[in-house]
Amino acid sequence: MLFRSGQRLAKSINACPPALELLKGGHPELSLATSMFDVPVKMRADYINPDLVYIVDVKTTRWPSGVDTFRRVVRELGYELSAALYCDIAYRVYGKVFDFYWVVLSKEDYACDVYKASTHTLSEGSALVNKALITYKKCLDTGVWPDTIDQIPSGKLAQHEILEI
Repeated sequence: MLFRSGQRLAKSINACPPALELLKGGHPELSLATSMFDVPVKMRADYINPDLVYIVDVKTTRWPSGVDTFRRVVRELGYELSAALYCDIAYRVYGKVFDFYWVVLSKEDYACDVYKASTHTLSEGSALVNKALITYKKCLDTGVWPDTIDQIPSGKLAQHEILEI
């Protein structure tokens, strides 16, 4: 079953000219590293084309294809954060502003869609990246690491059984 599913996903990407166009002339699985706010950061792009100045992230999803569904997935899973981080790292390494694309393969309907991260989406992601790195840097500098359990509203923890796995 898994092999057959993989074959169907491969067929869908091979039948998607925009995806095929994005996945040529660059470098697959390229790692880049730099620092932001004096914090070392790195990325491993599924595909990057430094000449045409874009990054591609290939995503498989269990949800049906469609822009509204993927827009929700981006927000729910924080894809805007990684897109912004990758673009920022690439900018620091290459000195160029990169576009960011998702090639989305649906395991539900075996469709292939290509989406470009908007300026708005990348701005939202950048704000999340900056906030996280500033918080991390502050924790490194002070040695004070907030306990996430303190961030759970009182009463919420008692309502759920905690299981060890």
